[in-house]
Amino acid sequence: MKKQIFHCFLLIVLLGTTGRWPVAAQQYFNKRYTLGTGGNVFTGALQKNNKYYTVNICNDSINYIGGTSFKNVTGIKFSVFDSTGKIISTKLYQRDDKIFTAILPDGITPSNNFRILNDSIFLFAFTVMDTAYAAYSPGSHNFQSAIVEFDSIGNVVMYKEYDRPYCKTTDQTTQLMCDFKPDAYGNWLMLTLIECNAQIVFNLRKLDKNFNEIWDKNFSVSGMQNLPQHLLIEPDGYTMTGGINNANAGLGYVNYYASLIVKCDTAGTMLWHWQNTFDITNLQYTINDIIRTKDSGYIYCGSGRGNPLYAADGSGHWSGIVVWGYVEKLDSNRKLVWQTKLGYVAADPNQNEQTVLKELTNGDIMVAGTLGKFFDDVGPKGNTKAALTKLRGTDGTILWQRLYDYHPDTLSGYIYDMRQTTDGGYILAGYTMDEVVVPFTAPTQRGWLIKVDSNGCEGGASCNPTAIIPVNPTANYINIYPNPSTSDYELQYEVQNKEPLQLVISDITGRILLQTNLPAQQNTYHIHAVNWASGVYIYQLSREGAIFKTGKLIKN
Repeated sequence: MKKQIFHCFLLIVLLGTTGRWPVAAQQYFNKRYTLGTGGNVFTGALQKNNKYYTVNICNDSINYIGGTSFKNVTGIKFSVFDSTGKIISTKLYQRDDKIFTAILPDGITPSNNFRILNDSIFLFAFTVMDTAYAAYSPGSHNFQSAIVEFDSIGNVVMYKEYDRPYCKTTDQTTQLMCDFKPDAYGNWLMLTLIECNAQIVFNLRKLDKNFNEIWDKNFSVSGMQNLPQHLLIEPDGYTMTGGINNANAGLGYVNYYASLIVKCDTAGTMLWHWQNTFDITNLQYTINDIIRTKDSGYIYCGSGRGNPLYAADGSGHWSGIVVWGYVEKLDSNRKLVWQTKLGYVAADPNQNEQTVLKELTNGDIMVAGTLGKFFDDVGPKGNTKAALTKLRGTDGTILWQRLYDYHPDTLSGYIYDMRQTTDGGYILAGYTMDEVVVPFTAPTQRGWLIKVDSNGCEGGASCNPTAIIPVNPTANYINIYPNPSTSDYELQYEVQNKEPLQLVISDITGRILLQTNLPAQQNTYHIHAVNWASGVYIYQLSREGAIFKTGKLIKN
């Protein structure tokens, strides 16, 4: 027995000396799918029990009836894939009286509101409209918001629809789903775009745990068109991002946007708003995603930071816009700390669209989206590519960037979701378009899934992937901020198991101040610490008695 232990010890020493520690195997794939339907766009991808789950709004190709005619029916395709990207099952949900849509205005990305509620229930929030209206007047104000719950094989177990919010003088409104998130108390927040009395505004609804409305508020800034995009749940309220269309401000510029952040309290009262300055030499479009960083600042990503192109006739009129994707950081006082442009120069903001970002445990930033080239500079592999970029959180320096194609006939690709997987890598979801697009033929818009390792590599030797410590399967993401704090703390977490996490906080003498379970269906928890004395406290996170993360909280 002692000899066996000694041999194991020698093996560990040898592995440590050579740098060849055993790590979890990582899967890689780069695949696209028609799934028997047209117009496939993966708006979200989730991992659970070594499987991947996706939802996408699609046209049912079975309803193609020849010539230029289609039966006016769309659906939601719920699909399950194994760890190699092979399709396990798909199921299409349709209703004759409804059209499920991903149609959104320029500058608004499709919703990636796909969530795991527990082992057997998945939730998706999206936009819907009545078939009768769409058949006769596609431009009518008939868009509404809806949520649906699926079981683990795609059967619908709940569907709920929300009518248009109240307008001041008329109910002729368009309502488009933008974001849908839970708070720390079991409530849900729904951010939508509504057009009310010819004015586009942010609309925020608060729902209880059964998805019944608690309150409904509208927000607008500067009297211009306000385009919402993303919602961040914070301890003291809700932070909404998007952009302001300044086309109606008398400047005469098309697609002239400024980025916008709006903060309200938990009752829906606006606390403050921030926007970048309108500057025709440095245009900025919408903020697509935002996070609160460990130092209590904000980092956000977006579409279209760039410059105008002027007509060659010397008139001073615009002939187009040159844009880049961007990532920027604000400090806790909303002052700009750094900004980083991403991608090639392009003529369309959607070609340089950074859609989703995450903060890693060391403070670095991962951002995913689409990067494009200038005008018709298509090249041999198309003009837009999926992109995953790692930035240094302190100054925005690009540490590495990976671009992804799907061969051989892909013209363009777009990414709308990025999540970290249990092996430390990432899954990216979106769609591709074929190079030759012939109307009323086989589908050319295909759902796209890319699985890479922690360095963004697809397994090729040229990328030189390195071994990493796998992410704990119980919690993909843990963040407590602000730390240090003068009052309370906010705990953010993402879990993949139905079992709750246990949180214990004690002082340095071992006296327990807080002991509670964190429900798996939530992703935030507010730590009330305003009355704690100044000093250092220890927190532990565990599951079924096994501690997997500890750290210090500093109270000033």
